[in-house]
Amino acid sequence: LFMAAASVVQAEKVSMTLPSGLLVNAEYSSANPTQPTLLILHGFLQTREFQATKNIIDGLADMDYDVLGPSLSLGIGNRRKSLSCEALHMHTLDNDLEELDLWVDWLLQNGHPSVVLIGHSWGGQHALAYVEKYPERPIAGVMAVSLVRSRQDEATLAAQDARAEARLKAGESEPDSYALNFCKKYTGPPQSYLSYAEWTDSKVVAAVKAAQPSVHVILGGDDRRIDSAWVTALENAGAKVTMIDGADHFFPLSTNSI
Repeated sequence: LFMAAASVVQAEKVSMTLPSGLLVNAEYSSANPTQPTLLILHGFLQTREFQATKNIIDGLADMDYDVLGPSLSLGIGNRRKSLSCEALHMHTLDNDLEELDLWVDWLLQNGHPSVVLIGHSWGGQHALAYVEKYPERPIAGVMAVSLVRSRQDEATLAAQDARAEARLKAGESEPDSYALNFCKKYTGPPQSYLSYAEWTDSKVVAAVKAAQPSVHVILGGDDRRIDSAWVTALENAGAKVTMIDGADHFFPLSTNSI
């Protein structure tokens, strides 16, 4: 489905202005508009230039697919660098999804009748959350590469959620630190943390089961962030799961093809 190799594709840089006034940017390659367009989503706090994501974008463009790879703003105009966990995160998952919907709309307005969402790592959660929120959009399929499970145990998440929900109910919006995904100290107000923390393992599995487009999960056999129970849960939810022997979470350049 994509080649993880060095690319010589000449892509177009595109940008648009959000209703908030923020400028956002993406990389766009058009070769065959008769096929569904592939919209590539980067991992948590990353950009489209993150190597694993860039490999997917470049490889699929090399194979003459129409590809759009945006960098979500995360509240920062024309963002081109990954954010640290300790940075102040005022964005929410809903902000991300609304922004993603504008990119889907951009594709539809530019003559692309259907879209396949491809997310690397937490980009898979973004894709699943998007089809849940916007079921009317013409999404032909969801592909989650290295679909990551929660890095925190249930007790930790429950305690953090209770603290954040209590602060939110009390009208407190000051930033606090939480363990979230790979972050030991994700810094933001409670609404930012809760919007992402909601996507627990059980939530992901339920979203896969409920998704109207087909869901294809591609996992690396050497990815230490997953286990056999995760694979079984995804398969039982109806996902097609493909394991790539020798690949880790980031699908290195030595991986010839998927």
